[in-house]
Amino acid sequence: MLLCLPGLQRSLDICSKFAVTHNVVFNVTKSQYMIINSKFDLIYHPTFHLNGSTLPYTKKYKYLGHTINPTLTDDDDVLRQTRSLYARANKLIRLSVRPSVS
Repeated sequence: MLLCLPGLQRSLDICSKFAVTHNVVFNVTKSQYMIINSKFDLIYHPTFHLNGSTLPYTKKYKYLGHTINPTLTDDDDVLRQTRSLYARANKLIRLSVRPSVS
């Protein structure tokens, strides 16, 4: 984790130089960045470049089945799990309540 924005760009430049010298290709279409906010939200989102391509900013990132957001809260995951639980419960209710044959 880098604490300054210029430090992140310097690290990306080092990665780009490494890729050129070691014949490594970064998939820039799958790369994105997120800025973890403190109490005060940034007014702007700076642009970062990797191998000459601009990296897109994202507000949510799904990692190993969990959603990461700039506030580091798990509200999105809790809502997703709650919806999944309700869907499974409703399916069980529909399967267990069969019309009686008279």
